[in-house]
Amino acid sequence: MFNFPNLFVKSRTLIQNTNFGTIDLETLSINESGDQRAYAGGYCIKLGDGFIINKFMSNDINDSIILTIIDSIFDNIRKKDNESLNAQKLRNRPTLYAHNLGKFDAIPIIHGLIEKVATEKYEIKVTWKSEENKVLAIRITEKQTKLNIKLVDSSSFFNFNSLENLLKTHNLDVLKGNFPHSFIKSHNLNYVGNKPSIEFYKNITKEEYDNIPLENWNIRTELLKYLENDLIGLFKLIELYHNKYFERYNLNMMDNLTLPSLAKDIFTTNYYDQNDQIKVIKGKLEDQIRTSYLGGMIHVLNSKEINQGYHYDMNSQYPNAMLKDMPTGNPVLTSEKDLNKLFGFTYGTIYPPSEEQLRVPLIRQRLEDEVIYPRKPFKAMIFTELIKEAIKYGYKFDVEFSYNFDRTPDVFKKYVLELYQDKQNATDVATRNISKLLLNSLYGKFGMKEIDSVIKIMPNYEAAQISNSYHVDYIHLLNSDCSLVKYRGRLPKEARELFANPELNINVPEWTAKSLSKEMLKEYNPQYL
Repeated sequence: MFNFPNLFVKSRTLIQNTNFGTIDLETLSINESGDQRAYAGGYCIKLGDGFIINKFMSNDINDSIILTIIDSIFDNIRKKDNESLNAQKLRNRPTLYAHNLGKFDAIPIIHGLIEKVATEKYEIKVTWKSEENKVLAIRITEKQTKLNIKLVDSSSFFNFNSLENLLKTHNLDVLKGNFPHSFIKSHNLNYVGNKPSIEFYKNITKEEYDNIPLENWNIRTELLKYLENDLIGLFKLIELYHNKYFERYNLNMMDNLTLPSLAKDIFTTNYYDQNDQIKVIKGKLEDQIRTSYLGGMIHVLNSKEINQGYHYDMNSQYPNAMLKDMPTGNPVLTSEKDLNKLFGFTYGTIYPPSEEQLRVPLIRQRLEDEVIYPRKPFKAMIFTELIKEAIKYGYKFDVEFSYNFDRTPDVFKKYVLELYQDKQNATDVATRNISKLLLNSLYGKFGMKEIDSVIKIMPNYEAAQISNSYHVDYIHLLNSDCSLVKYRGRLPKEARELFANPELNINVPEWTAKSLSKEMLKEYNPQYL
């Protein structure tokens, strides 16, 4: 039997964190490759009982606008600290949400702060979801005061592309307005004159366009007004959801980087029976079990055009799956061959039926760069209940070994049924969306691999030190002063001593991962074994 820790249960809180806000940038391409740099931006932030909104626009495209925004945020935090009798209250990591941080705004923000990282004013730590090539959060720390802020991608909490549509759906009284983004170029940032042609606007009606005054149209005035609506609109949306999550579950939304992680906290604090003992599986066993997790099934069986047909929408399939019995407790490695005595994950040879026996195959195989539905025998790790069901349709299976778990009913039942009922009975859009999003997010969270790497932007001399003490995945040189470093877990003491001792003259390439195995240590210096 293996022995793994139980699922961590977060405590509910009686104190609502009100230190949050929004941040937004306006950018232009600086070259033919489409690299973006900011020319305007701003933020609105609630600190204690105060509300601050600031907007900035540069006369040209440069990195100084980013530094101006971040400096201003920290200046206001310090000012609020000095005014407060309980200054520690504002050191509660104020969180600012950006509408598209993960795949857009993160790049100009990081680029704009590199110089101050090199001069050691700020430290930048990035939380990165490498599977989607997406930044989840940026932590910026002022080294002298140790104050820090956290920038988070709001799209990690909402399924939407258009902020304007979401504001309208929730009847929030802030409209984005219209702004001719395609009119702006690096040479006309101070333009004042006739309003731009309607072709420069996007999704604007002729009536809306005609209501814009023809003369004395000021690009700076109009942009900052548009930017303010964006900042306040997103703030009101975040505030609406944050209040609802806290009122219902006594959890602060800004303590999480994504909706699935918030869903997990809601489940553990409000619905989880710890007697069920959900275990946190790690190491090689996790890697083996994870190979059986392939997500939803998709088939394209007929690519021909259908002129008349039926469309079926299957409701709440993930929540329905969560109502099934779940594997809990510590796994036991067994060579038992009888599937009926097993519940968990089993490895062996899968024999698919022929097309004549079963036209639509059920079981998939993960290859190096694709997932297929094979007709030939193959070996794989698979959930016991899935292969049991497949056997009913003609599959055969030879067990080699299995990881057997306790079979526990109703682990997620209360969570699923209560949220589904909330969705059905909801009288407002926010409550319905919360119920729907939480229903679909928790299942996926338990299948996600935990983030175990840290990405930091640091001076090159610090990067060299990190590479001697931690497992470094990569070091990317950003400029002559700074590097982006992805690293995880400290190296064993023996390895750190090896790299710290110049007399050993170890031949290890510079800027490479040093995930040392015992074999590698033996090769460098046998005395450590």
